[in-house]
Amino acid sequence: VKYKSGNYNIEVNTLPIYKVNIDFFDMEIYEIQLHKPGYLVINPAEETYDIKIYSFVQDAWTQIENTNLNIPSSFPLRMLPSYYKIKWKHLGRNREKVIKINSGQTTEINCF
Repeated sequence: VKYKSGNYNIEVNTLPIYKVNIDFFDMEIYEIQLHKPGYLVINPAEETYDIKIYSFVQDAWTQIENTNLNIPSSFPLRMLPSYYKIKWKHLGRNREKVIKINSGQTTEINCF
């Protein structure tokens, strides 16, 4: 795809969204490379709800996904490699855990 010279903010549809700012110049080729994703499998218990996923962005944990599960269900999320904080409520108590997603690997968390 050809673009006019200029400054572009690019967002790649990943979890979390990958953002980059690039100065394009005519007749130059640019390549954006992403690490191979990993997978997060969340296994909520029956009384688990309000599951939230946070990534560490600019010195703070920022929420990236809110699943609000109210029934037991396991599901995989394809995610960029990084550290993430998972928060959830179980039997009315707040819980949280920091995890690491590695390229090409599956990380599983039991929420109870």
